[in-house]
Amino acid sequence: MKKSFQHLDFIIDLCGKTQKHFDKRKDLSSVQLVCIGLLERLSHSSLALKTLLKEIDSNRSLEYACGIILRSMLLDALIVLNVYNILLENEASEKTLAEKEQTIKEFCDTSLSDGLENTLQYLCLAKKFNIINQDELGDRYKNLVDGKSSFFEPYTDKSKQPMIRNDIEKPDRPIKLFKKIASKEEFKKLARVYDSYLFYSKYDHFGILYYEISRQPYPKQLKRIREEIEFFILIQSILHDVLFKSSNSDTFLCEQSRKANNYLKEEVLIPSPE
Repeated sequence: MKKSFQHLDFIIDLCGKTQKHFDKRKDLSSVQLVCIGLLERLSHSSLALKTLLKEIDSNRSLEYACGIILRSMLLDALIVLNVYNILLENEASEKTLAEKEQTIKEFCDTSLSDGLENTLQYLCLAKKFNIINQDELGDRYKNLVDGKSSFFEPYTDKSKQPMIRNDIEKPDRPIKLFKKIASKEEFKKLARVYDSYLFYSKYDHFGILYYEISRQPYPKQLKRIREEIEFFILIQSILHDVLFKSSNSDTFLCEQSRKANNYLKEEVLIPSPE
C-alpha cells in the first residue's frame, strides 16, 4: 500500500492548498464552486481512507468503511467526468463564449441544487405530521433560501414554500451521468467508473448483493482499493484543469494544475517501480 499512501498524501496536500486559495473568495462562479467543493470532498475522503488503511491489516472490518467512502468518491467522479465532457464539447464547438459558459453553468447549477428539492419535501411533510409548527416551517424555509437565493425564484413570503428556479433541472441520477459519458468514444474506458460505483453502492444500500461482495478475499479487496485510489489521481488532475480554465488564467491555479498533471503522468501513467 506504500504507493497508495503516497497518492493519498499528494491529493490531501495539493487539493488542500487549492481549496485554501479560495477560502475568502465570495464571488465564485458555479463552475468554481463545483470544482472547489469536489476537491474538498476528495481531500477529506482521502484523509479518511488513509487513516483507515493504516489499521486495516490488523482489523479487516475497516474495509467496509473504506467502501462507504469510496462509493461517495466515485459518484463525485461521475460528476467530474461529466463536467469535463462539457468542457471538451465546448472547446470543439462553434458556440459563442457566452453560450459555452451558459452550458457548463447550467450543469453545475443543477449539481449544486442537489438536495434542495428533497429538503423542501421533508419540511412540508414535517409540518403535515406536526413535527414542526407553521412558524418553525417559515423559519426553516427562510434559512434554506438565505445565502442560496440564486437557486430560488424571488422569495419574500415565508408562509409559502420556496420554488427552485424554473431553469434549473433536477439533478441527474448516476445512471444518466454514466450514459452521458459512455456514449462518447473518448470516455468509454473512463465510464467504467460506474461499475465501481455500483460495486461500492452495495455497501451503502443494504440488499442481498451486499453479502456477496463484502465477503470477497482480502487481497482482492485491497487490490480494488488501490486501483480506485490511483483513479482519483486522474480525477483531481481533471478538477484542477477545469478550475484553472474557469478562473481567468490564475497563476497559482496554473501551477497547481501543472503539478497535478505532472504527478498523473509520472506516478500513474508512467509509474516508477514501487
